[in-house]
Amino acid sequence: MSTKIMHILTKCPNLRILLLDRPHVIQEHSKNPDFGSIDITSAMLDQDIEAFINNEIAKSDILSLPEFRMNVYETLKDKSDGMFLWVRLMVDDLSKSSSKFEFNERLEDLPCGLEKAYQLLFLRVSQKLDKFELRLAQNILALISVSCRPLHFEELRYALALLYRSLETVPQPLEEYLLLQPHQRVLDVTGSLIAIRDGSLGLVHSSVRVFLIRPEGRWVCEPDRAVLGFRIDITQTHRSFAWLCLDYLRLEKEEEKNLKPDTFDSMQTLWENYPLLGYATVYAFYHLNRSGPPCSITLAKIENVLNSTQSVLWVEYFAHLLFEDLTLASQVDESTALQDWMADAGLDIRFFAIIEQTLEELIGQKSKAEKNDIPYTEQVGMFLDIARDDQFGTSSQNQSNKATDSVPESSTAGFDLQTLFSKSGPSSNGPSTTVSRMMDLLKPQTSLPIAHQVELYLRLASSLRKTRVLIDPLKVLFQLILRKASSIHVFALVEIGNFYRKLEKFQEALEVYTAASKKMDHLDIPLKFRIHRWISYCYRDLYLYMEALRSYEKAFSGLEILLGRRHFETLYLLKNMIHLHICLQHFTEVLRLCDKICMEQDFVPELRIVDNLDIQGWRSAAYRSVGDHDSKELVRKSLRVTLKKYRESLSKDNGETAAVLSRIGRTYYAVREYGTALECFQLAFKTHKESKGPNCINILKIQRWIASTYEHLRRYSEARESYMTLYAEAQSVCGPDHRITLLTRMDMDTHPFDDSHGYFSIG
Repeated sequence: MSTKIMHILTKCPNLRILLLDRPHVIQEHSKNPDFGSIDITSAMLDQDIEAFINNEIAKSDILSLPEFRMNVYETLKDKSDGMFLWVRLMVDDLSKSSSKFEFNERLEDLPCGLEKAYQLLFLRVSQKLDKFELRLAQNILALISVSCRPLHFEELRYALALLYRSLETVPQPLEEYLLLQPHQRVLDVTGSLIAIRDGSLGLVHSSVRVFLIRPEGRWVCEPDRAVLGFRIDITQTHRSFAWLCLDYLRLEKEEEKNLKPDTFDSMQTLWENYPLLGYATVYAFYHLNRSGPPCSITLAKIENVLNSTQSVLWVEYFAHLLFEDLTLASQVDESTALQDWMADAGLDIRFFAIIEQTLEELIGQKSKAEKNDIPYTEQVGMFLDIARDDQFGTSSQNQSNKATDSVPESSTAGFDLQTLFSKSGPSSNGPSTTVSRMMDLLKPQTSLPIAHQVELYLRLASSLRKTRVLIDPLKVLFQLILRKASSIHVFALVEIGNFYRKLEKFQEALEVYTAASKKMDHLDIPLKFRIHRWISYCYRDLYLYMEALRSYEKAFSGLEILLGRRHFETLYLLKNMIHLHICLQHFTEVLRLCDKICMEQDFVPELRIVDNLDIQGWRSAAYRSVGDHDSKELVRKSLRVTLKKYRESLSKDNGETAAVLSRIGRTYYAVREYGTALECFQLAFKTHKESKGPNCINILKIQRWIASTYEHLRRYSEARESYMTLYAEAQSVCGPDHRITLLTRMDMDTHPFDDSHGYFSIG
């Protein structure tokens, strides 16, 4: 086992391995032959435990007395069972003895195991505190247990003040509820259960949280019932913390209205004057997502924030913190999850309308003001444009699909700067203001301030989402940004990479994504591995399949760790890897990965039935290719039943019907039922053309499937005619150098049509 670990570490120098002696964490993997384990017993730790006990005793003035030392040492050694935390907790408890008699009683009552230790400690805490102190201890432990990161003393102090004020019918000013002597008071009421590290508060160990958040049904024994008041309802506590964050963001302070994040000094002053603002700004999404179904109070608080101009400041603060510290990028995922949370409740459109109205009113007010801050007004307008695009244009899940859904009339189509750079706010110096402003931002040789990084990103994002044509000014701008990539924020680089990929300029996109990836080497956050995923898309579309596979594997291994193996992104990446192995004709690997994804897909509702159709189609094709015809027939039989039910359930009013029919056709194609496949493709073509119009790249892709299906049906004249029609339309719509035009030309060059041109070459 140790040899295997060393081999893995040698092959992956950036990999870190964590060894756990908590069996329940790894129990679910124990049946996996690829998963190794090292059995750790308490006997193996005897020497370390003995040294630790001696060290802890030496720190205590009472326990290090000669009359106590040996007795304490022997008792702790006998009962510790290899648990260092238990030793520390018991030493803290014994050190509180006020007499020899009390010491002997405490020593005699030492519990076995952490759970019994916590029962004893919480019982002693509850017995020594009055009702005010007990309430304080309960609230401190609850807030710290659910906080997204360790809380600073001042953050905890203000969170507690907001909590107490929220309970009052007639609330007083917030300052009236602030904890006096917070450091001492926190330690007095929580004892050894709280640890202070670098000025931040956290539980002494994660097992404290596990003990406190147990379901109420598990607090059944008498010692548990005696301390039930400390139990934490995790959902309710997240809801309370979310309310505190929203309440704090709504505080009407004149200083907040005047302070804008133009410089680091002003932001630093803001954080110092409003200690909870940084936490509330970044982590309100986190707590809302874990607060259960929306309730009327939660919705009212969200609406109050969005209705206020404070919401604009909230966005500014969030952007400043995010651009300053990329480790917070995971909170962007939380904001996306919150949109889904509201969409599930049917509230997303309503709340977006509130945001839209608030921003439009602010733009109107700023435009009419005597001293109009034009750059600021423009940035608000650009943010509104991006928000509208996210809300009504594309979602995070289908962004890449819709990115190539339609194309300009030709690759040399005219370019309207006024259309491209239109804003919700007023333009200051004409239509080319945005390009020239971005060039101005890039002139300094030193790194850009945070405020300029945010502005550059907003201008790029709002501009590039409105065009599908690359013009010379943009080329010059992108080249300059790439030269200065070391000082450009990764968000801006990703936006340019996405733009290039949208235009199917995969080599240029690859160059930009690679520059973005280098900036992420020191981090392990989802964005790092999503960039690897986008790199793999570029390699795949350049037909560099092995390079694509290596990037897919990097992306998959990272997201599997960070998001979990049952997360939609993780499984969708796995599905992409299967498709790539199909292209490489690695059929044994296709079957292994299909088995892996089939084990998990029932736990991921976002993985749609059409995804399952693709997987089962590839599985059947792989069984056929490796000669396992019995398994192939079993898969095909199951697949036919699923296909029939799914086709019957389709509604012509469904906006996705054409795309789904195309996917169904590809599945029939994979299992060589070409007649049914052709029927599905033709219906998809008709539906798509009616809804999207003729200049849609997906229609061209469906036409290519139709032509290939005719070929497999040996209807060669119809296949030839379909290819020629497709080639002419592809040249007209996409241009002679577009990928689908070149692929169609390659298809036509395979004449005479025969079965040598097969399923796996169609992409």
